[in-house]
Amino acid sequence: IERAQNLQKQWYQRRVRGTSDCQQRQISSMIEEFLCFDHGSHEIILNVDGDDQTYSVDLELGAACYTWAGEFNATMSEMEIWINNRDGVRDNALTLEFHAIGEVPRVTLSCDKEQVALPRAIFDGVVWRVPVELGLRFCAAVHITGIPVIFDRCTVAEETLPLYMKSVSIEEGSPMSTSKFKICKDYCGSGITVLLNGSNVLISASEMKEYTILNSKLTGKKLKVIDCGVIWDGTVLLLVDDGNTLLVFQGSSFLRTISLPFKADHITVNWQCVSAVESRHNTSSVILWSSTNMVVLHELEVTYTMQPEQLSPPIGTLALSYLTLTALIDSNSVWFTLDNRNLENISAFDLSVDCDDGCEVYAICPHTVLLVTSDGALYTAPSRGTSMARVQSHTTAQDLTANVKSIAISSYDVWALLSEEGTLYYGYCAQSSVLEIAEGFTAARVILFDSLSRLYYVDETGSRTLIPVQNILPSDSCQLRDFESTISSSLLTIDKGEESFYNVTTATSSYNPPRTFYQVYPQGHLLVNITSAVSPEIVSRVNRISDTLQITGTDTKGMTVIVATPQAEHPYCLASSTDITYVVVECPMYRHIRVINIPETCDHLVNKSLDYTIPATVHSDKVDTLVTYDEAELGCPIIWAHDKDFLPEIWIYDYDEPVRKVDTDFVLREIHNRTDFNFSHSVSEVSCLAEPQTWETMNLTWNRDNYQPCFTESEDKLTKTESDRKYQILNSTGKNMVVLANYKANYTFQLTVLDPATSYCNLNTKFAVWIVDAPNSSDLGIIVLFLSCFVMLGLLGLSYLRYKGNILSKANMVLQS
Repeated sequence: IERAQNLQKQWYQRRVRGTSDCQQRQISSMIEEFLCFDHGSHEIILNVDGDDQTYSVDLELGAACYTWAGEFNATMSEMEIWINNRDGVRDNALTLEFHAIGEVPRVTLSCDKEQVALPRAIFDGVVWRVPVELGLRFCAAVHITGIPVIFDRCTVAEETLPLYMKSVSIEEGSPMSTSKFKICKDYCGSGITVLLNGSNVLISASEMKEYTILNSKLTGKKLKVIDCGVIWDGTVLLLVDDGNTLLVFQGSSFLRTISLPFKADHITVNWQCVSAVESRHNTSSVILWSSTNMVVLHELEVTYTMQPEQLSPPIGTLALSYLTLTALIDSNSVWFTLDNRNLENISAFDLSVDCDDGCEVYAICPHTVLLVTSDGALYTAPSRGTSMARVQSHTTAQDLTANVKSIAISSYDVWALLSEEGTLYYGYCAQSSVLEIAEGFTAARVILFDSLSRLYYVDETGSRTLIPVQNILPSDSCQLRDFESTISSSLLTIDKGEESFYNVTTATSSYNPPRTFYQVYPQGHLLVNITSAVSPEIVSRVNRISDTLQITGTDTKGMTVIVATPQAEHPYCLASSTDITYVVVECPMYRHIRVINIPETCDHLVNKSLDYTIPATVHSDKVDTLVTYDEAELGCPIIWAHDKDFLPEIWIYDYDEPVRKVDTDFVLREIHNRTDFNFSHSVSEVSCLAEPQTWETMNLTWNRDNYQPCFTESEDKLTKTESDRKYQILNSTGKNMVVLANYKANYTFQLTVLDPATSYCNLNTKFAVWIVDAPNSSDLGIIVLFLSCFVMLGLLGLSYLRYKGNILSKANMVLQS
């Protein structure tokens, strides 16, 4: 009974699902097991002395904590399959347990574009064996599933295994150590590198620290890899078989095959980098070609084909850069450039270079091609032109000759060349001279740049070694050092709504995006708008990116930090510097306002003394008031005509520099309580919707902090008296103006800017306005009295003459009678 109970506990942990039959099993003379998979039941029958006791257990589905594993034999005719335990280790006992409870693997191969199911697996007592017949198929992966059944609360997880790939560490050695490398690399940041030696392919997706190996012996047929290419998005292309088949991978994951209409010998990829947004319209082109055939692929679809009759004489070597294709015809020493999207517009150029014995051509930069003759002479030329220049030593200015062993191209406008003699050369796209930076690299098979433009060499064992270029390059070798910025570490203070500008110019390669990055923090105090302009330089093939930063102060006071960081065009060429500025949004120090047109001197005044008296009749206190004129504060008075309305023009100044004109609302107050002036418009004439503020209602504390416009409708309607009252607020529109006296008068005003949107500053100033082209108010009274008396005397004289005339008329009548 104890043994039966132990068995019950053991079997209780077994979970079964997925079959449609029942199994009966005699465990011992006393114990019989009965499993019914379709009903999900499990019974143990214990017979002790003829007395049957039945233990029933309900079954459940468990977790997938084991994994399938397998491998092909050397001839790819059979596959062995087993189960790995929780630690991923092959476990024959676990495999036997799963077989005992009914587990059977099911195997499917992913071949080309179809799924191929393999025959039923047979268990041989240790592993399952599956016969395989691949024929001429190219199969990328094997997919293993189970029934599944459950043991120890676990099932076996479905597994997809690459048929031909496994990860290895480059430091552990490489199967590429027996022959010269062929290298294919993406220069746009995906980090994909492919190395070939004919029978093996290494695909690295981690800067050559980890490889995935494609072994053509495991593909079901003898697979020859002819050439490779990597597109900007990490797509790997392998030209296989006899040049009629193209295998497409995403990284190291197989995608599909492409059948070509002819036999190709080479893959040439346009390594222009494009963004994800542009990729649908500006996809990198792929040219597959031989000496007599050429086909163009866009988005991995065949778009154009050139036949032998169109390619005469045959192509010797070919290079792609940007949207142009440059081909070198060995027999005639002719290049032609054409639009690589359709191959229609061919232009031929005769070049003064001897290529009768063969030349090699490399697209080392977006607009630059390197030509290597059979005797090792190096030339550079733009891909759209015919001018050629010998590559020279930067140090000695001598023409260079080198037998090329390997060429590496960086996406930072630099390239490197390793000669067969072990000399390493380093060049910039903007110049035809190169630097001889090291010797003794005879053990190096390949040189290559990583995504950060660090230069490495790979030796015969496959080990990768960093070349310390930063310690070798002379400081004056860089041609892309330009970074100019008006951003400085000084503190800039700007006002609300005020704009300021910074200009940043940096050199960038002709295919990389702008290289300056900006940070603005904290957000909220500034609005920053960045506009860019590109100025290409045809000779140097370098773009100048000019950024204009327009900053605007917002309604929130505070300090904002702006950081401009140029990304180096090359890590050893343009050191990544950072320009920082601090922008404070508040009232700038020394900001003030001035009234324009104040005379610089007072010599034009007849009275040298500027003091004056306000008559009692025009003073609020009804007393004569002597005013002592403060020339230091007010400057000279503005002389104004008595028959013209007055409106001051106001400007904001920093120190003595004018900043901008004030065109917002302001108000005037006569500081000596003179009352003989008014305003040209009434409240209703300026279209107020509510009662406007006045000096009387604001109790002489009227400023930007308490200003309220009257153009928002109020619940209290304007009365007739309020509508007829004169409107006291002014602005530069001139709709409302100051009406001064029509006689000699002296005014001293305080001007206060009211609109808070004008500035964070409390802007006010004082100035004087004098009317001098009219009589005094007292003289005017005397003149009026004199004129009144003169009129009265005239009337009396007329009355006397009339009276005298009447008397004489009557006297004459008496004498006549």
